[in-house]
Amino acid sequence: MKDHKSFLLYKILLYTIISVSLLHANTPYEEKVVIPTYDPSNPEHLLITPSNGNWRSDVLNNPVYQHFYIKPGRYHTKINLTASGTKNSRRTLSLYNKNNLHPAALPDSQVADVRLYFKGASYWTLDRMAVLNTALSYALKFYEKATHNIINRLHIKHYIYGIVINPFCHHNTIQNSYMNHMTHAGRMSDDVAIALASSNVVGTRTQGTKIINNDIRNANDGIQLVVSAALRANEVAYPGTVIDSNRIWMDGEVYTKGNYAAEGYESNGEYMIGENALDLKTGSDDPTQPVVITNNIMWGYQRVDTTANSSYSGGSGQAIVVHYGVYHTKINNNIVTHSQRALGIADLEEGGPAYSARNFEIRNNIFHKLNTVNPEDDRTYGVFVYNSKEVVIAHNTFVDIALNSQGKGYFFNYNNTTESPFTENVVINASGTRSSMGNRVANNFYYNAQHIRFEGTNEQLFANSNTANMSDYTFAYERFTTHPKHKILRGILTTEASPHYMQAGSNIGLSSRQSSYGSIIITFLLE
Repeated sequence: MKDHKSFLLYKILLYTIISVSLLHANTPYEEKVVIPTYDPSNPEHLLITPSNGNWRSDVLNNPVYQHFYIKPGRYHTKINLTASGTKNSRRTLSLYNKNNLHPAALPDSQVADVRLYFKGASYWTLDRMAVLNTALSYALKFYEKATHNIINRLHIKHYIYGIVINPFCHHNTIQNSYMNHMTHAGRMSDDVAIALASSNVVGTRTQGTKIINNDIRNANDGIQLVVSAALRANEVAYPGTVIDSNRIWMDGEVYTKGNYAAEGYESNGEYMIGENALDLKTGSDDPTQPVVITNNIMWGYQRVDTTANSSYSGGSGQAIVVHYGVYHTKINNNIVTHSQRALGIADLEEGGPAYSARNFEIRNNIFHKLNTVNPEDDRTYGVFVYNSKEVVIAHNTFVDIALNSQGKGYFFNYNNTTESPFTENVVINASGTRSSMGNRVANNFYYNAQHIRFEGTNEQLFANSNTANMSDYTFAYERFTTHPKHKILRGILTTEASPHYMQAGSNIGLSSRQSSYGSIIITFLLE
């Protein structure tokens, strides 16, 4: 009996399956997607195959049909959707292949590779579509006031420009999708994976966009709230925008040795061709509907290789850039790791708004492993805030932010900024802070770290970084493929043994540690 129990226990352990729960992150913002089961006898259901001739504009916009089921194949005739569903009767378009796998987990031959734009169409749900190797200007486009559409489980691969949402296209959602590797031409053209576009119309708004639980790999800019320099005075606004639970990163396919013109790409290079994970050029015009950026993880951003001779040349390896006047915005509960710089608010030019940022939160984030690839950079920072007002930096954790070879760099800097508190933060293995006068600095914890150029209140200093008693964090990415990858970040999570526990620093580890590792499912095989 004892041997039998041991054998059974062995088999239980042998067939343990670890499922990564963050394939579908626990987010309150995700839209529920319901695709009716295909019924060939239902006159509202239509099957589309590569050979039956139903991939046509007059068919997809025919009000007789409500639900379209697409067999795998190439559908490269571009269609503009102009017909709309309603709030209580959404139109749907979905992959029909007798399984429910994400298209990023399927061979290219088993997906529906479509070319489709939303031209005023509203209340559609697209599920499990793909846009592969497209030469179109945009892989997917919303224009002519297309609203309330849901893009779920989309796979875009090898594209020039990803998804653009034009002004006044309100309440559209992009979720559970994989934007996989923008082409070299796209990055050289300074293109974007998901962009909320501006216009030359005064009072332009795009309201209620949700970008939820997507993976964005090797895009020049991952997500951008756009306003061009020429149109800056129009104060484009994006109230109610939510960017939540995304993975945005660069990897060796875009790295160089700093001499792309002569040597091309180098997977272990110290430079890259690309810019930022998040490029915020504007925010919200309504304090009751701020832009909310939460629970995202960003990494892999290095200085730009200027020999690429692209349309940009000054990229500094910054994961998040904020400029041109960004108001009413919250950047909370995110992780930025393994990049040259984390978050910068600056670059205000003549003719723009009065402040680079105002009514702005940077709260409960983790900034980790900065300035480890381009050590010659003398402007490294975790957070830099210039010419701003009412920017709250609180309960963040700064870990392992290295100085350059000349001993320069800092984890935090307020410059020409007022009424902006820096409070209840944790700093481990970093130094070189600055602050303008008139900002409250208080209740921060420093472990093997220094603060200079400001006097704080109730600051706690510890000589040894181990005193912080931090733990590791593991997360998944390439989550929608057949083989998700995992990254371990060492020593970034507060624990109950940390001196700053419940007093300062990020609580990401306390609130989401279990979900970050996934749930464990044990399969019993009985004989």
